[in-house]
Amino acid sequence: ITPAARGAESPLSFGQERIWFIQKTNPESIAYSYGVKFCFEGELSVPTLERCLTEELRRHEIYRTSFHDSLSEPVQRVHPPWSVKLPLIDLTAWPEETRQAEAERQLDTQLREPFDLGRAPLVRWTLLRLDPHTHWLLHLENHLVHDGWASDLFFQELLDLYNAFR
Repeated sequence: ITPAARGAESPLSFGQERIWFIQKTNPESIAYSYGVKFCFEGELSVPTLERCLTEELRRHEIYRTSFHDSLSEPVQRVHPPWSVKLPLIDLTAWPEETRQAEAERQLDTQLREPFDLGRAPLVRWTLLRLDPHTHWLLHLENHLVHDGWASDLFFQELLDLYNAFR
């Protein structure tokens, strides 16, 4: 495999073309959205977590990629990295018996929000604080940037980065 020159548009893979075509026929569809929650127990440094996610964006171009129509075929564009600022939803004021249900509702609500394929990133992160020592990181992405087995690798790398940065 020859590395592609950066700054140029690249063709989509065959799998990406299939998803692209289906998403273009129904842009509001969430059929190709994927979400997972990562649970953190104990003390969590939000700035360190943001630094880790910024590093993930830097290391993995696919998280900075957008997809566009071209004259002959759809193309993908890789954008420069940027700093991640995590939206934080603090649920600590909620009654303890309803926090987890509200956190699940937040995940479901965010999963129902479609991605704009022409606007990077096609991944979204939100941090939910259930109590001072319990956090959920919601990781939502479109299947154009997710291949089914990458979430375990992503999370392991995130943990490795977090431990290194702490």
